[in-house]
Amino acid sequence: MIFNMQIQLDNLKKFILKQKEIFELKLAEYGCEGMISWYDPQWFFGEKGVAWFRQGGAGNLNFASTYKMNGLEKLEVNCQYIEFMKAIIISEIFTKNMSLSGIALDKRLNVLKRWYHELFILTSQTSPIYLTADIVYSAMKRHYDNSSSKSNVSDYCDIAVLLARILRTQNFTLTNIECINKYPCRNPTHNTKKRKLAEMTGEHTDDEKLITIRTFMHIVEMIYLAKTDAEKVFLNFMMLLIVTGFRFREAQCLTIDALVKREIIDLDKIEHARSNGLPIYHLGIRYLGAKKAGWRIHWLAPSTIPLVESIFNAVKELTSDSRKRLNNYRKSSFMNYLPPPLLDLDRDLIEVSELENIIFQGSGGIRGNGGFRRSIISSFKNHGIGMQPVHIEEINKVDKHFFFTKQQVNQFIKSRYEKLKAFQVGDECSMMIKESGQSHKFLYEDLLFIAPIGSFALNKNLIILSNPVPVDSANILAWLGAEPNRKSFFEMLGMTEDDGSRISMGTHFPRHNINTFLAIAEVTDHLQAMLMGRMDITQNIHYQHVAESQSFRAASLSTMMLEDRSNKNQTGIDHQLSIYRRENISVQAPDLNHSNSFLKETGMMLIDLTVNIETNFKTNLQTYGQTNKEVANYITSTISDSFLPELKAAHAALITSQKDKEASELISRHALLHPLELGCCTRDIGRWGCPFAMKCQSGLPCGYFTLSGHPKEIFIIRKQIAQREIDIKKLEELVDEDPGYTSALNEAKESLLILEEFEKNTFVSLRDKKFISILSHNEANPLLPIFKRIETQMAIGKTPNTLADLFFIEHKRKKAQQARMDTNNG
Repeated sequence: MIFNMQIQLDNLKKFILKQKEIFELKLAEYGCEGMISWYDPQWFFGEKGVAWFRQGGAGNLNFASTYKMNGLEKLEVNCQYIEFMKAIIISEIFTKNMSLSGIALDKRLNVLKRWYHELFILTSQTSPIYLTADIVYSAMKRHYDNSSSKSNVSDYCDIAVLLARILRTQNFTLTNIECINKYPCRNPTHNTKKRKLAEMTGEHTDDEKLITIRTFMHIVEMIYLAKTDAEKVFLNFMMLLIVTGFRFREAQCLTIDALVKREIIDLDKIEHARSNGLPIYHLGIRYLGAKKAGWRIHWLAPSTIPLVESIFNAVKELTSDSRKRLNNYRKSSFMNYLPPPLLDLDRDLIEVSELENIIFQGSGGIRGNGGFRRSIISSFKNHGIGMQPVHIEEINKVDKHFFFTKQQVNQFIKSRYEKLKAFQVGDECSMMIKESGQSHKFLYEDLLFIAPIGSFALNKNLIILSNPVPVDSANILAWLGAEPNRKSFFEMLGMTEDDGSRISMGTHFPRHNINTFLAIAEVTDHLQAMLMGRMDITQNIHYQHVAESQSFRAASLSTMMLEDRSNKNQTGIDHQLSIYRRENISVQAPDLNHSNSFLKETGMMLIDLTVNIETNFKTNLQTYGQTNKEVANYITSTISDSFLPELKAAHAALITSQKDKEASELISRHALLHPLELGCCTRDIGRWGCPFAMKCQSGLPCGYFTLSGHPKEIFIIRKQIAQREIDIKKLEELVDEDPGYTSALNEAKESLLILEEFEKNTFVSLRDKKFISILSHNEANPLLPIFKRIETQMAIGKTPNTLADLFFIEHKRKKAQQARMDTNNG
């Protein structure tokens, strides 16, 4: 037995010495000798790690004790066992050439320490040679009994089986360890989904990870309330997550040149894009996908391209000062950190107040400027830097001047980086990400989302402008309310959910939302995985929250809204689309804003109290009807001295003569209205095109043109009048030199007269109308019945709560619309 024990001890010793030798050799290869020691009680990984431990995130491998491990007593780990654990970790990294993340290594260490706990509790031994299968199983059971996540325990048990195999092949233990995972939990979603649904009440939905409508509205509102650069960077970061569904780390690693533009070469697609107000190019975001996805491009929906471009442009502008500082640091090989205003001083001593808005920025808290100065001095002293002013000048009993040298300020900036991040030569101001067995290095100045240290503190007491760093998840989560013990940005602005509860969301929530949208839209799992940068399609279901109760609730809302609209004899906007296809027009109208842009931008509608809701909507949206009968009904209810005056006169004459049938036929014959940017056309230009090159849009006379009463017409007319006056002035100057311009001048003057008449008629028509906010509770608001319906639904618990609910309703509506079209075409 003693002889056998010696064999195991020798094998263990040789294994430890071999791994220690590999450790030292690799340190030398990385050029990090002396920065980390085999005998350190803990090894840092992440941004403070060195050599192979330098990667994204932050953490440490603590070998010394079992402190703060679920279900375990605090035990100090024996020195021999510590070396054994370190040897196993190094073996996993290098012997097998496995590029493991710090989190994966920490899981292995967690298992090894659990073994040590059971070894000591059950046998009072501390050497790994005494490990047995019973000890491994005991560790598994204790972990299982003290964990709320059974699938998580299963992962640790799999690791335990893997590590036991290493011990067996190396012949470390006195007994052969054969073990299996006694607590397997494979893809538990399918097994628990039915149980969870069975436990749900009719009003419960699995939407804790879905963004509520109120939260989304608050995020949009905060964009306009943001004051500091950091707040604006944060909100742009969140908007990008909402649009793309990126994981936090994927967005964190985005570079300033990540946008990829591809021109559209298909002429039909270019024409389609232009006619719909969309960019005539494709835009993608090149990013490093997590979980083995690798480098890939996320192609954007055309409608989101302007938003994403504005996010990139805004953030690059907001971070330009930080980027300039970082570039200067790198140009000096990280020897000089002083900005030009301090470097150019002809003296060595710098008073604290001179550092304001150059090195430091802040409010100083309740003490104001005095508190700000104290914070600066404390910053030099704390965080392990330990710098004191070299000179203190007493002004009076209250005021003092504190002086630091240029060298101290320079060293302070460097020390702040050294204390916060790994800062060895070659890795200064850079972030290392390990993915798919490869290390990817990102320079701070190349990253899109960076901010000075202290920027994300809500009190803004002290911001260190000289030390820009990448945004980190801890601060983002705190601002989003995911940290219950920290005040969120929502709380700072007094924002809550509809029921008054605290808003709390994580950086992964937008990803859950987009996945849910894709699931609602019945996109296949393979396409979902491809769109979300996911290698494993079985993971889709973890991000989909389409519970049956949610579907019922949304369907109920959709049905009630349709019934309400039908009862009030309101034809849906779906049936009001113009029959004229834009691409069939021989001469295109000027490519200005869409007809509903005024409503979208202002939230206001021009309401005529003498007509019904449907007619008001048609006027404001310029959707006059799909059939001849619908357009005729619209004309009959809106015809006036400013809208189709000649037709009105003829129609009135027939009515006066009691020729109602002829009057109706007259309207029906002229029931052609094609919406234009200014007014509308009574010619069937959808079929025959415009033979006059849309001259009416410039104010020139046309027998087919009429004003429509759309609210934006007055603004367009005024703009054209101002332009025509400028044109006339220029043409008059040209006519003096060349009479050949006389015809153009006369045409411009004629146009001006017509436009001025348009303006007068428009003012007359506006007298009997009023602007109403569609979000108001004004009795004239055509959407008021819908608001009342929503309030009623809120009372019975069937109001849409999340963006996914709204998406579900819209998806069902569009499917119903398509079904009706298929039926009509069939």
